[in-house]
Amino acid sequence: MAPRKVTKDRTSVVISVIAHVAVLGGIGYWAHKTGQLEFISRKILQAVRGDKKPEPAAPPKQAAPKPAAPLPPINQGAPPPPGGGSRRAVAEDAPAAVGESFFADARTQSKAGGTGTGGGPETNSAQRVVALAPPKAAVPRPVFASSSGPSTIKQLLAQRAREAASTEAFGSEQISKSGVSDAGAIIGKVSGASVVDGKFAVIRGLSDRYVTTTFNGAEIPSADPYRRSASLDLFPAQIIDKVVVAKTFTPDKQGTYTGGGIDIISKSFPEKGFTSFSSGAAFNSQATGNKNFLTYAGGGTDWAAMDDGTRAIPSSLSAKNLTLPNPVFSSGLPSSVNYAVNVANANKLAQLTKDLGVTQWAPTREAPGPDHNFSVAAGDTTHFFGRPFGVFLGGSYRHEYKLWDKGEVRSYNPGSQTGQFDVASQYDEKRSFDTVNWSGMVNLAWQPLDNHEISFNFLYNQNGENAVRTREGTSINDPGTLFFQNRLQWTERNLTTYQLKGTHTLPALASLKLDWMAALSQTTQDEPDTRFFSYLSNGGSAQTGKSGLPEPKEPTRFFRTLEEQNKNVKADITLPFRQWSYLDSEAKVGGFYSASDRTFLARELYYLGNTTFDGDPNHFLTPSTLGYVATTNNTTRRITYDWPHYISTRSSSYEASSSIPAGYFMVDMPVLEKVRLVTGLRYEATDIRIHSQSYLASPETGLATNDTSLVHQDFLPAAGIIYSFRTNMNFRLHYSQTVARPSFRELAAVNDYDPVLDLQLVGNPRLTMSQIDNYDFRWEWFPSASSLLSASIFHKEIRGAIERKSIDRGGDTVTFENGDRATVSGVEFEVRQNLEFISPSLRNLTLGGNLALIQSETKYSHAVLNSKQLYLNNPKATRPLYDQSPYLINAELSYDNARSGTSASLLFNISGPRIAFVNLTSEDTYEQPAPMLDFIFSQKLTRHFGLKFTAKNLLDPKIERSLGEAGKLVSNSYRRGLTLAFSVGGEF
Repeated sequence: MAPRKVTKDRTSVVISVIAHVAVLGGIGYWAHKTGQLEFISRKILQAVRGDKKPEPAAPPKQAAPKPAAPLPPINQGAPPPPGGGSRRAVAEDAPAAVGESFFADARTQSKAGGTGTGGGPETNSAQRVVALAPPKAAVPRPVFASSSGPSTIKQLLAQRAREAASTEAFGSEQISKSGVSDAGAIIGKVSGASVVDGKFAVIRGLSDRYVTTTFNGAEIPSADPYRRSASLDLFPAQIIDKVVVAKTFTPDKQGTYTGGGIDIISKSFPEKGFTSFSSGAAFNSQATGNKNFLTYAGGGTDWAAMDDGTRAIPSSLSAKNLTLPNPVFSSGLPSSVNYAVNVANANKLAQLTKDLGVTQWAPTREAPGPDHNFSVAAGDTTHFFGRPFGVFLGGSYRHEYKLWDKGEVRSYNPGSQTGQFDVASQYDEKRSFDTVNWSGMVNLAWQPLDNHEISFNFLYNQNGENAVRTREGTSINDPGTLFFQNRLQWTERNLTTYQLKGTHTLPALASLKLDWMAALSQTTQDEPDTRFFSYLSNGGSAQTGKSGLPEPKEPTRFFRTLEEQNKNVKADITLPFRQWSYLDSEAKVGGFYSASDRTFLARELYYLGNTTFDGDPNHFLTPSTLGYVATTNNTTRRITYDWPHYISTRSSSYEASSSIPAGYFMVDMPVLEKVRLVTGLRYEATDIRIHSQSYLASPETGLATNDTSLVHQDFLPAAGIIYSFRTNMNFRLHYSQTVARPSFRELAAVNDYDPVLDLQLVGNPRLTMSQIDNYDFRWEWFPSASSLLSASIFHKEIRGAIERKSIDRGGDTVTFENGDRATVSGVEFEVRQNLEFISPSLRNLTLGGNLALIQSETKYSHAVLNSKQLYLNNPKATRPLYDQSPYLINAELSYDNARSGTSASLLFNISGPRIAFVNLTSEDTYEQPAPMLDFIFSQKLTRHFGLKFTAKNLLDPKIERSLGEAGKLVSNSYRRGLTLAFSVGGEF
């Protein structure tokens, strides 16, 4: 474990980079706007080419007529009728739609100087566009395949109708209307999806191990020690254009697309330059201005989500293979063999204890101010070396406070009768969270030649959270005493990703298309100096200790670091062709390679010795009580050591790597005019290797040091049939085989404490991969451009599902195992409909929502079932999968008046009870439903400015965990409070 002083250097580097990017970006933007960029690029180009010709004379300063921009192509339809100025693409069997037609565009296409007749060049076999010739004096704006404006609902539905897989998307228009803050909140709005801990997606009842998260198509590593998938809260909404969820696997996607694949698409440069900003503040009913908000002294750069080294572990205690000498209570006689060794060990342990120093153990209370946030973005498409060049710059900052007040925590023991449970402990709990998240993004693209485009994406995200927890209560194991516990925890996460992409179309080779990408991502999670302080007080007061001094239980300082780096390389070749009936088709072949490396170290440093104190945890350590007090016998010269405080340690670490090469072939073609076949095969090879060391021997191997390897090869077929019954209606039938891999942490044979779950976790080096068969049917109908009706049925069979299991009766130690078999089945319904069909006066109202009903089943292991039978009446032999809710509901009523610039949305969400832990001596622990109701209102004030008001968690339900799905025995509960937010923004 390297000393944390490197953080200071990283802070200065990051701030320097941001400052330089801002200055250079400002100079570049000024140069573009003043015309200096074009002048400089021409001079450079002349120098490179050796062109000494004089610059052409500047044209006279007179306004040239601005040509009308051509309309985007229509993806379905026939050539426009002769003599007409409009174009339509509606099949004869398309039903009459209410409002704007989904597959029609009735806008007028005009040629320069007059009305067109409908002729024009054919862009592909399914579309024709009327070309508009601009005046010769005008310089056309650059055209990019990757440039885009905000993703609207209409665009996303049109794209969804054309996709080879069953997909759902949530774009920037919906992001604005729903008030979501990050990608995690976005996923919670998708049909059949929920989010655990605000970070990890559960799609169709399957947790994050069955869900792949990518950023612009590139894999993102996980910063969480216990999760395979990336933390979704690391992607702020301000940088997101859309989030696409693919619920069916196609061979060009990774083989872990079981529950679904999440692709987070960043904002890109538009065809028209812009600069935008927003700034806001929020007020939480429980946290803002509350003098009982818990906090503690941190570092000077906590505001930047970076520890400045204040919490760093001393370099003398950072060695990976750290060993501490046992305390020496007597040196022995100077003539003894071990005298010198004993003295040296006593001095070494005393010095290391002093190196760790004193610290704060109990929180202070201080009223926080309001939450605040701001974001800026700018983009444009211009020319560089005479060729189209696009740029987008964006950044955001968010600082939030949360207080979970009046929480309750209970544990239960089996009662005198089977199925009866008595309260074993009961505590009042309070939690405070101080969270900072900021990010910066750069998106560049260049067209060096026609039909060739190269782009570069960079994302940097920094997240820091101060989490403080206190508990106070009683336990039957310590009658007549009060139990107190404090936990002070800082978690710092970072994500940095670089992506280089290319798209090349070769018209001379039958319009063959090559897409390639190389990506490098690094993520870290650092938890320096998390502090746990638990003690008993017979007097009932932590401050006075009336009936004797309080007794701490091994006060602990916990250090944990994780670093993971991921490299992605992939290339796809797409060859368009026409099948036997001359219908447009395409064949696709590609390769993919992913390599990851992770290092992990968890270290506990806990205090032993004379552990009594005066009742104030912050007085537990003083400089004078660190190390020993030595007394020397004047006669024998024997030294006696008294240890007020000395440290001991427990450590676990592992180093892991994975290599996953893959290749695929697929065909997407119509076999009949209305029937489309998408089929192919993917090959993936898995090679995971882990070297681990733990302070406890593995229950599986009996060894403290282990080398683990998982090598597997898979051929993954997929086939789908899409029947376009009408031009705006699809029937989709899909079958595929996918896999699920254990995470590094699950395979690593280490034992360490997870402060978030409050559990001891033990890895299992004998885990294997899971194999899944997927069946999916979907019907979708798009009555109009912004309307949708959809119904889906799915079924999944999982062989070797990886699940958690308890290995002690108290449920405090958990490991992982492969089950025999698991199944997941469900139905999903979606609707989005403008209410104009009821009355013209309701044209501004839209009703939307989705419903998922899901059932999963897996068997308890024999050991778990035998244990449950001792304490429960006729326990079931099966249970649902972890994190799977039997129902998920999202509903939205939105109002949008383009004329007045007013929009408002009322959103509702609820997820059914889901298993959090499996217990050996009781019913399993379930997370209970918590209905969420939000209201968002926005108003355009002027052409460039607008404001937004958000009211979140209007119902403020209790967040509860309980023993059993019925929720009668509550084990944990708290409330989050109501949040009111105001923001103002502008765009130029």
